Parts: sequence; structure tokens; C-alpha cells
Amino acid sequence: MMLRKILLPLLLLLQLLAAGASFAAAPVDIVSAEFGVFTTGEDEERVFSPGEVIPLVPGQRYGWVLEVRSPRRSVSVREEALLAGAPVKAGDHETITFERRRLLGQRQLVPVGGRIFGEWTVGPDDRPGPRQLRVTVEEQSSVEFSYELRPPGTRAP
Repeated sequence: MMLRKILLPLLLLLQLLAAGASFAAAPVDIVSAEFGVFTTGEDEERVFSPGEVIPLVPGQRYGWVLEVRSPRRSVSVREEALLAGAPVKAGDHETITFERRRLLGQRQLVPVGGRIFGEWTVGPDDRPGPRQLRVTVEEQSSVEFSYELRPPGTRAP
């Protein structure tokens, strides 16, 4: 009888741990991904407009929206800037540029309606030009965005 009192709670605990382990290993899928600008609409709601050109105006909000499929309540997200490295001469006429990464942030996000958001603001010291960003969700799925910060009224080079 005493052994039964000890084994039953122990079995329940092991079942909970096993269930938690399978839940933690559950896959996270990126269903869709968009990059663009955020504005404030009626009733102060956040409005997203997809696009690859971000107006170089201090205070302009921009970022990404991912639709994810996951049984998790929250997901770990890592954002990395992909920077062109210094060119390395490989031969008489050949040059190789190696990609460098700079970690911008890592955080836990809670999907709202199956979507997660990453948002930044153009700062006063930001320079115009092309950018690349990699967003990785739960070290499983990633997506890359190419975009450009451009002063309003200017055309692409």
C-alpha cells in the first residue's frame, strides 16, 4: 500500500514530463512572412503595409509580420542583420564577399491570431541604403528580408 502511494504520483509526474518534452519539441512552421511599414489607423490600431522600401523619416515604424503554426503559447525569435563583409581576393579577377551577422535581438513573442510581429523605428542617425534581415523562430524556421531605407521622393539607384 505504501509503495502504491509513492509509485502513483511518480508515474503521473513522469507522464507530465514526457508530455512536456514532446510539446517543447513540437515544430514551428512559418506559414507566411511580410516586411513593410507600420502606421497608426483609426482608433489607434496598428496598420501594416507590406513593401521593401522604408521611408527614411525619423520616427517611421517598420518591421515584419510572420504567420506561424505552432502549439506553443510563445515562441523564441532571433533577429540578425546580415551585413556584407570585407571583400577577399580569391584570384586574379575574383572577389568573394563573406556574410557577417549582427544579432539585433532575441525575445519571446506570443502569437496573436497566429501572427507575431517585429517592429523598429527609423532613428535620426540611420543612413539610406539596402539592408538584409534574418528572423529565426525557435531555431527551426527562418526567413530573410531585403529592404531599403530611402529618403522620400528619391528613386532607387
